[in-house]
Amino acid sequence: MNFVIPAFHPMASRIGYAIAEQWRAFGIDIIDEALASAMWNPRGQQGDFDTTMHWSWCGMLTDPWNWWQAWHKKYYKPIGEAAPQSQQWGRWANDEVSDLLDELGALRPDDPDVIPIVARIIQVSYEEMAFMNCYLGSKMIVSDTYVWKNWNTGDNWYWERSYWNPMWCLPVLVNLEHSGNVPFTEEEAPVTTVTETVTDILTTTETQAAETVTETETVTQLDMTSLAGAGIVALVVGVVVGWLVGSKRS
Repeated sequence: MNFVIPAFHPMASRIGYAIAEQWRAFGIDIIDEALASAMWNPRGQQGDFDTTMHWSWCGMLTDPWNWWQAWHKKYYKPIGEAAPQSQQWGRWANDEVSDLLDELGALRPDDPDVIPIVARIIQVSYEEMAFMNCYLGSKMIVSDTYVWKNWNTGDNWYWERSYWNPMWCLPVLVNLEHSGNVPFTEEEAPVTTVTETVTDILTTTETQAAETVTETETVTQLDMTSLAGAGIVALVVGVVVGWLVGSKRS
């Protein structure tokens, strides 16, 4: 059986590896694939898996319809088509659950009819095993109350402690209260005298006037016209001298 595990998620991947080992211990032949987000998401949307590790819900919601509405059959897509809702990666559709979701969507979250409707939705989902629930592993979360108090502890559980989720930070941080053990405002802070020593460094720069040296070079240029004339005269003289020498020999 193919088991696709989100390798990028620190919690879900550890749970997935633990499940794979348990299934192997039961004698189930498991091929686990640890995929990066860019590969895991398309595989889930297309339904390209036998089973996968996935978190269908995240956070704490006041309205249960907003939590469950993605399981409505109108979002169902066959394998090979991208499912618009991540809860529908399992390709589960149920007529009764869809009708109950329609009823739930017409009610206020504080309506007393909400509880039995949600209870029935949960019951049907377990009967048909649309998914198998996994619970978060045990974690040690330390809250230092010396500076801040009113943390969401067991006796003051106003919000979940999913510290890895940014949604956890917002409601917790706004509910924290100052303990009074350390200064909190500018008025409470002790006066601190700061002495600053400044040393001035005087830098003197001497500028020397630049000296310009001009060199004069005399270049003799030849007059090409005079040179040509002298050449012609030399040629004529040479011809005359040659003629005289030849006449004497004759």
